[in-house]
Amino acid sequence: MSNDIYCHTPAHEAEIRKEILNIHGEFHQLTEADFYPEHRKRTESNEYRKVRQEIISKHNAGCVVCGVTESILSDPEKKKDKTINYYQATQMELHHHHIEWALANAIDVDKFNKSLKVHLARLHPEC
Repeated sequence: MSNDIYCHTPAHEAEIRKEILNIHGEFHQLTEADFYPEHRKRTESNEYRKVRQEIISKHNAGCVVCGVTESILSDPEKKKDKTINYYQATQMELHHHHIEWALANAIDVDKFNKSLKVHLARLHPEC
């Protein structure tokens, strides 16, 4: 099996399933229930709106997970193209970046920096 098993294309998934089934495979479905602490209604500050607009429009920053950008989403042909918008995103979401907003005050900053900061620095050396 190749090292790129995390590729999220239907053709590659089918190839992986075939390889696994030739070996021995069992597939399980996971159901999760997420519980979030009570929190006040979400609002956007003027500062957030300004920074969001700058990140999305001026810098055309993409989603860290799937790479989709505002320029892709604003082009009807690119938006439909599953090779560049695999998850068929319809809008940019900055508030779900790496930490769910409702849990932002619950993270251990040292652990976050140790596990994600290095990875993000490699992805975005310009920052």
